[in-house]
Amino acid sequence: MRRLIIMVIISISMTVLSGCWDRMEIGSITFPVAMAMDRNAQTGMIDLYAQVVKTSVGPEGQMVKTFETLESSGRTLSQAMYRMTDRAEQRISWKHINVIVISENFARHGLAEVMDLLSRFTQIRDTSYLLVTDENLKELLQGNPKVDIGIPTPLAAITISGERTAKTKVVSLKDFFSAYLSEGREPVIPKVSIAQREGDRIQLEFNELGVFKRDKLVGFITQEETMGLLWVVQKTTSGNLMIPCSSGKNGIISINPLQTRSRIIPDITDKLRITIEVKAEYSLIEMTCPVVMTTNNVNEINRKVEEYVKKRIEQTIERTRKEFNLDVFGFGERVYRKYPQYWYENKDNWMEIYKGTEFKITVQAQMRRTGETSDSLVFEFRRGE
Repeated sequence: MRRLIIMVIISISMTVLSGCWDRMEIGSITFPVAMAMDRNAQTGMIDLYAQVVKTSVGPEGQMVKTFETLESSGRTLSQAMYRMTDRAEQRISWKHINVIVISENFARHGLAEVMDLLSRFTQIRDTSYLLVTDENLKELLQGNPKVDIGIPTPLAAITISGERTAKTKVVSLKDFFSAYLSEGREPVIPKVSIAQREGDRIQLEFNELGVFKRDKLVGFITQEETMGLLWVVQKTTSGNLMIPCSSGKNGIISINPLQTRSRIIPDITDKLRITIEVKAEYSLIEMTCPVVMTTNNVNEINRKVEEYVKKRIEQTIERTRKEFNLDVFGFGERVYRKYPQYWYENKDNWMEIYKGTEFKITVQAQMRRTGETSDSLVFEFRRGE
């Protein structure tokens, strides 16, 4: 009986502890960190590029990082991905993709087909960043960054930097799907460009934000207009705003937002009106105006910041709703949440209603910090002249 029990245990152990039946050696797998796609104008095929990091040891023993680009094409994105596996002569794992770059040409023709795969494929994380560009995709993926900060792909590094400095609105796959499927909000994707080229090294930058009508790119808004969007839709806690001094005083006031809070309040009492309330706290980081920090002057600077923020918000609202016929702020989404019956009765005519909507924008700014000094050194120096 004892032997029988032992044999049963051994038999069970052989089936349970037999190892990983589908294991693959890591050396036989390629891990791209970024992917880019374009629609070939001649063939209509999807051209797919994947960025792979290659490391080697330099002459002084330091690690040298370079980028290799894999290429393939297909009638669909899935076919292009499978063909790339054949050309790489290795299994490809897409689990390390940090950034997905889409050509401007492809984005203008519509992304619904590729977004279907990206929403289903379990190896593509919904936290991957989305970018649009009019640059050559191979050059963008193969270029080495001027400064390597340890992030696998420079495209992810510039995206993280853009978020920290509030130069653009960072958009992930999840963000795009959320806006695309929402009631009353259109998607946006930041545009990346090559600012400088020095040999095989490139410097990337964000200058514009792409605005979409459903899945199609219709145009771009400027960096200043993007700031107007950020003040309303997210808590801006960084960036560098330069504001002219008061009339009669030459110079610039530079501030850094510390904390912002915003509220969007729709009201349909007689006609649709939307109130936007923004509260901003900021630190003073530079002031070239000859100003002493009296209470009146601090209030004056607060007023200048309020005017600046309000102007940017108004500018972005007017351009996106009149030139592009888009609601990128999600005002329709707020109306839907507060007045669902009103929304269902008017959603098919929302953009016409939105174009005629009255906005009341109030901004309350408060200076919290002035750094190590209070009065402008320009004032101190000129006083001694």
